[in-house]
Amino acid sequence: MQAVTAYWMRFTPRTRSILWNLLSGVLFSVMSTLVKYTGQQLPSIEVVFGRSIFGLLFIFPFILYFGPKQVFVTDRWKLQLVRCLIGTLAMTCTFYSLAKLPMVDVTAINFSKPIYILLIAAIFLRERVRPIQFILTIIGFIGILVILRPAPETFDANYLIAVFAAVLVAFAITIVKELTDSETPFSVLAWFSLLSTAISLPLAIYFWQEPTPRQWIELVSTGFVGIIAQFCVIRSYALAPASYLAPLGYINIFYTGFFGFMVFGHVPDAPSIIGAVIIMGSTFYLMRKGGKRREIVEDQTN
Repeated sequence: MQAVTAYWMRFTPRTRSILWNLLSGVLFSVMSTLVKYTGQQLPSIEVVFGRSIFGLLFIFPFILYFGPKQVFVTDRWKLQLVRCLIGTLAMTCTFYSLAKLPMVDVTAINFSKPIYILLIAAIFLRERVRPIQFILTIIGFIGILVILRPAPETFDANYLIAVFAAVLVAFAITIVKELTDSETPFSVLAWFSLLSTAISLPLAIYFWQEPTPRQWIELVSTGFVGIIAQFCVIRSYALAPASYLAPLGYINIFYTGFFGFMVFGHVPDAPSIIGAVIIMGSTFYLMRKGGKRREIVEDQTN
């Protein structure tokens, strides 16, 4: 094990960050497939609870190993709590939209996170938005509208839930990036696993539908894959700036497209493809343009 660790540490922080990010993309796509498959049969909040509690059970031995005080004691518990509340709501909306919509569309809409991160920075952090950033933001919203198909005969209100999930994820990512400056990735992960379980429990009980043996396996698998994927992405963002990692996220649409076709037989239509390309193009340049100045500062802390 020490030899493997030593070999891993020979890679630069940014190379390790890329590898963590690529692995998280595959795992999140697998989890999305499991969520869509199970969510078509069970209430979404029940799937959220299953993802949370089984994820918590998988990391519980590590919590005991490191010690609960070491993991949970923090001066930033309020920020941890806010992140968990937002993250749980984001996960619920994402799981619901995955159950109702094509996986590729949900993934493409999720790519609009940088747009909302920019708006969050402008509104709440009072950061100045440059003209090019404003133009790219408008282009990104056009891409979202293409996917939404707002005409009365084609519009599906479930797409609005996917957009709302992307907004919530943007808030969560902003908070996670702030937390990883002082908290360990495992602490952030453990806090979310514990509180998302507690938050989703009451509604899961209210809407509970007894799973079949196969569905129990799917829920356990969702929790296991989800917790590993979440750890990978937290490790990734702790080692490199978000703007540096942004282009890698677009590979996820190929993963989800593949799983969506293989498992559900879904072939993306023209609006989905065009909208995804517009969103990916605008957010890529948005992250590159908006992140260069931050990378200089962040590079000094990695």
